[in-house]
Amino acid sequence: MLDYKDIITKHYALGMSGKAIAESLKVSVSGVNVFLRAFRNSPVLSYPLPEGITNYGIAALVYGEKQLAGGRDPSYEQPDYETVAKEMSSRKT
Repeated sequence: MLDYKDIITKHYALGMSGKAIAESLKVSVSGVNVFLRAFRNSPVLSYPLPEGITNYGIAALVYGEKQLAGGRDPSYEQPDYETVAKEMSSRKT
């Protein structure tokens, strides 16, 4: 997870660009810029941040609950790995 509080502080308080923030945090430029765009478009959160808010709180307000679930669809049925392993080990080469 990106350090959302640090990104927001560096952008708004220090005036750093998305590229400069990404370089300082050693993360992708697109990840920083996508987050900053989502933050600007958030109807419930703005700078300065409320006192005591966490990165998870920021993610929940900016992205909603979907982001907290890892962005995965919980209804997706996982394969039966045990059966797959047995089938693969019984194959002749």
